[in-house]
Amino acid sequence: MAMASMDPYRDFRTSMDEMVEAHDLKDWSALQELLQCYLRLNQKSTHSFIFEAFVDLIVHLASQGKIQRSSCSVAPPLAPLHPTPCFGHCP
Repeated sequence: MAMASMDPYRDFRTSMDEMVEAHDLKDWSALQELLQCYLRLNQKSTHSFIFEAFVDLIVHLASQGKIQRSSCSVAPPLAPLHPTPCFGHCP
C-alpha cells in the first residue's frame, strides 16, 4: 500500500539515514544496493525524490569521512535491477 507524504524527499532521506546507521553501510556497493532497493520498492513517480535523497546522503557521508572519497569520485555502473530482496533489510 502506498503512503502519501507531505515531504517525500525528507521521508526518503530520513529512511536512508536510518538504514545506513542500522546496517553500518559504508562501502559503495552496499550504498548502491540500498539505492536499487528504494527504486525497486517504490513507484516510478517517486524516483526523483529517491535520487535527490541518495545524492544528498552520499555527499553527507563523504563530508563526514564515513565513506572513502575515491568511492564517490567515479561510481561503478549500476548493476541490473533484479527481483531478489536487497540484503533482506529494505524498508
